Amino acid sequence: MVRKTFLALMAVMVMAATSQAALLGTWTKTGDSKTTNPLVYTGTFDTWEFKIKNTGSTPIDSLSLSYTSATGALLTTGSTTFKSGSANPVVFGFEAPDCFFTLPAGATQLAATQVDTATALQSDFTTQGGLVLVPIGGVATTVAAFSVPHGSTFGDAQNISGSPTSGVIYVTGAGVGGGGQPTPITMEPVPEPATFALLGLSLLGGFGVIRRR
Repeated sequence: MVRKTFLALMAVMVMAATSQAALLGTWTKTGDSKTTNPLVYTGTFDTWEFKIKNTGSTPIDSLSLSYTSATGALLTTGSTTFKSGSANPVVFGFEAPDCFFTLPAGATQLAATQVDTATALQSDFTTQGGLVLVPIGGVATTVAAFSVPHGSTFGDAQNISGSPTSGVIYVTGAGVGGGGQPTPITMEPVPEPATFALLGLSLLGGFGVIRRR
């Protein structure tokens, strides 16, 4: 009985520490110090993906996303704002740096407004036929891919809103499912070390109680 009670308590603590809003944004670094044909881009660049987890009960079929760079660090090749998949375009046989939104394979985007420059990637978009862009279930779905000069400050867990500062990419956005109300996207917070320490002490204390019994 004590063991079951303890495990239930731990589950509640974990859920309380990790409970989040319905749409959670995360950054994932997918490439470091990449090079390409110098006719396309000189120097090295890093690649990142912005992913969204949908922990709600409604699939998202429309997104409004805005990424802003104060330093013009968003590398672009032409104006490829939308692509199926998150692979950079190939130019002269080399992977070229680019920033773009990603869509389900074979989907055609319907964009009301869009910007694709060195300082901003912005659009309100859905797809032809209203295909799901972010399914339910909490799976991380890539919605945009970015290339930036190597070493750029990027993927800051606190950059979901506010005013861009030097070297930081700021994100604002929302998703809509089934014609409902927009759901704001928030960054998935990383538990602070103190939270982990408290959880660890609770686990040790709980196991000590179980062993004594």
